[in-house]
Amino acid sequence: MALTFDPRCKKLLQEEYARLKYFNGPLCSIVEGLSAYVSGLCKKDVMVTCICRTQARNDEIYACMKEKARPKPRKTAHSVYAAIDLRSRGLEKHIPAMLDWLNQYNSSNANPTKSGRTAFFHEVNGHGPHFHVQYQLKTIKQKPLTKMHAKQVR
Repeated sequence: MALTFDPRCKKLLQEEYARLKYFNGPLCSIVEGLSAYVSGLCKKDVMVTCICRTQARNDEIYACMKEKARPKPRKTAHSVYAAIDLRSRGLEKHIPAMLDWLNQYNSSNANPTKSGRTAFFHEVNGHGPHFHVQYQLKTIKQKPLTKMHAKQVR
């Protein structure tokens, strides 16, 4: 079993995935790890359905939601290669386990969802239920060496 791409836009998603690997390799590692986990769990593929989309397209997708359910406008992580959507069809009974697996990365995530998680499962009218995975590896900011430390390092 493997990581696959939505056949309706397979070539585009494969190209975007190559760019995602360049811009956000840790997110790709998580998705590939999930694919291996799911393969062992239930021998099914994990399918990528969305990687990159413009803010305008994102606003259009969410405009179809009822006013109360619609999230407040916010910059989409999809526009900056910080998120990926994964199809859930055929994986329904494994959704809780998959979310637990994905959210083990919460503490190392510099760009969690609004709820503070790496992933959540939701449905947007007309776009089906899916996993939204959003991740950017936290980096440690190092202070510049002082003259005293620089002498010790030499």
